Amino acid sequence: MLDGVVLTRDLVVVVALGLTRDGDKVVLDGEPGTSENPAVVQTLTVRLQTRGFAPLPRPRLLAIRDGARPRSTAVLAAWPQTRIQRCVIHNQRNLHDYLRRSDHVESSHLWERLRVALADLRGLVAARKPAALAPFFSVIYNLCNIVTWETPFD
Repeated sequence: MLDGVVLTRDLVVVVALGLTRDGDKVVLDGEPGTSENPAVVQTLTVRLQTRGFAPLPRPRLLAIRDGARPRSTAVLAAWPQTRIQRCVIHNQRNLHDYLRRSDHVESSHLWERLRVALADLRGLVAARKPAALAPFFSVIYNLCNIVTWETPFD
């Protein structure tokens, strides 16, 4: 995951985070700049490649973005097979922009129910037919975005 952390009005650090197989977040690197512009993101991705970062052949690299296209462009330039997904929390927040404030609580509860339902469905598939996890994740990618950080490692 690449994310911009605003430190001051004129200083942003684009941070690269990774996940271990156990689901622990790890800071991979960071690049300071005045914004999350393409040059800053590209500098970071090139340095990650130089340091030897490369996705495993399976599963493909998953990059979560908050809406900033420069990050997607830089990640795809470095690792073309990457799956780009929009952050489900940012989707939720963006949807709130279109709803009345009085509907935000109900909307948030529905988003949480969706996350729980999909996690439960993943558990059922894993318990009954583990080989079906790959197609399950493909369906979920296409339906609504990643709702958990769990990805099949085979």
